[in-house]
Amino acid sequence: MKNTRLQAALAAISSSFQLLEEAAARAAARQLELATEHDTALAHVTSENSFLKEDNLRLSNQLQSLQKDFLELQEATTSTLNRLDDSVKAIDLMLEH
Repeated sequence: MKNTRLQAALAAISSSFQLLEEAAARAAARQLELATEHDTALAHVTSENSFLKEDNLRLSNQLQSLQKDFLELQEATTSTLNRLDDSVKAIDLMLEH
């Protein structure tokens, strides 16, 4: 009888150990799957970050160019307005005499 109880206990322990090994194998497989997903996501984010940095640099350069163009246009407009104003004054002086 003791032998039967020992065999039953041993069988239960063996079954539990087998379940534990199966759970450990599933956990290891899931960990590998998650690590792969993490690596893929990290590669995607790194690539997107590089793209955004390049795009930011391109847009920054474009903004600087537009600001330069704006200042040049503003200067040309001011110069043109001053010349027009001077021309109007000269015409007014001609008309007065």
